[in-house]
Parts: sequence; structure tokens; C-alpha cells
Amino acid sequence: MNSHALAAVMTAVLIAAAPGCIPLSPQAAMAMEVFKLMTPALAALMSNMKTVDEPNQAKLAELEAKKDWEGMVAFAQKNLKVDPMSADWWMVVGYAYTQMARYEDAADAFQKVVQYSPDQIDGYNLLAEAYRVQGKPEKAIRTLDRGLRVNQESATTYLLIGQSFNDLKQPDRAVEYFQLALRRDVKLVEAWYGLGVAYARLGRTAEFDEVERGLRQLAPARADQLARLRPRTFGTSSAAPTRQ
Repeated sequence: MNSHALAAVMTAVLIAAAPGCIPLSPQAAMAMEVFKLMTPALAALMSNMKTVDEPNQAKLAELEAKKDWEGMVAFAQKNLKVDPMSADWWMVVGYAYTQMARYEDAADAFQKVVQYSPDQIDGYNLLAEAYRVQGKPEKAIRTLDRGLRVNQESATTYLLIGQSFNDLKQPDRAVEYFQLALRRDVKLVEAWYGLGVAYARLGRTAEFDEVERGLRQLAPARADQLARLRPRTFGTSSAAPTRQ
């Protein structure tokens, strides 16, 4: 799975939209709102699968259209009996469990993705976000730190670490990682938003305003949401990353 498709894949895997899902912590709810802003794309997931042939991909598309998540798990598990170390099929299991708001089961599946494809950053990112949805940001950070040993250039990984530190109400650490994300992808909307949230919590109005302006060029609606958090007192320290 390539990094360019990751944002869409994470949305497809991590949005919990099913009615009657388990109550979420405030941190988990924030995490889910972040990924609801992106475009769901099981197609992006399937297009990057190396071990799933076209007939099986067509079956997955059929199951998704029916929202038959139990059927998707059963179909994936049938294929896992043939190839129990297939990271692709474990990814499908995690995707389906997330759609059912079974986040612990999803995390278990994503752990298998990491186990069987340890050199791919995507598995670490997906596993970490599954932990965040459960309100476990510390565990998410540990997972993402492991991911950085594999790939130090994934903007998504730095984004998720920043969001995890925001969950922990450690905005100073969050700023550091959002800036690292933006150095790798200056158009990463949620990194701009998260950076603004962190500056708001630190009372750093000048930097907050700069971030809001940058975000407004990329996503006006998201900038409107950020503007409601504007701090009233001025702070100090370095400015936000400059857009290039």
C-alpha cells in the first residue's frame, strides 16, 4: 500500500458511523471527527493489495455495498485459512471490525498487519488510530514511534502523534509533531488544524492566527471551525510553518 493512498484508506478503515456504536471518550470522538472529514475509499485499500486478486476484490466491493461487515470478516477469515500471514486480508478484517465499532478487534487485526508486514508504515498508522479511537493515546504514540523506525518521512505518522499529544493535553509536544508533519506535506489539512488547536491551548494568539490563515487557503470550512477556538491572550515562541 503506498503512502499517497493512506489518507483515504485510513478513513475507510477508521470512521465509526454505525448507529448504536459504543460510547466514545472525548479524545476518541475528536479522533473520529478528524477522519470523517476525509473521503472514504475501500477502493484505495483494494487497489494496493498485493495478494488479493480481482474476483476477491469484487466480492469485497459487493459486501461493502451491502454493509455486510460480518460477511466481510467471514470472507477474509476464509482466505486467511489459506494464507494466515497475509497482511492484506488482516487489513480487510480490521476495516470490517471498525465499521462495526469493534475497535479492540480492529486493533488486533491491525497488529497482525504490523506483524506480517513490519516494513510498511501503514499498519502502524492504522493500529495507532485504532488505539486513539479507544481513548488510548499513549499506546498510539508508542506504536507510532515504532513506525518511525520504519519510515521517518510519513507525514501521516507525525500527524497522528501530534493528535495523540493533543488528546493527552500536551500541546507543546503536539506543536512539535504537527510542524514535522507539515514539513513533509504542507497541504495536510488536519496537521494545520491540530497545530491551531495546540496553539489555542497554549494561548499563542499570533501563531494561532497565522495557522488559521494558512488553513483557510486549504479548507475554509475547517478554518471556520478552528476560528471558534481562538485564544484571547497573546503568547510567544516560534511561528507556524510557512506554506511553500
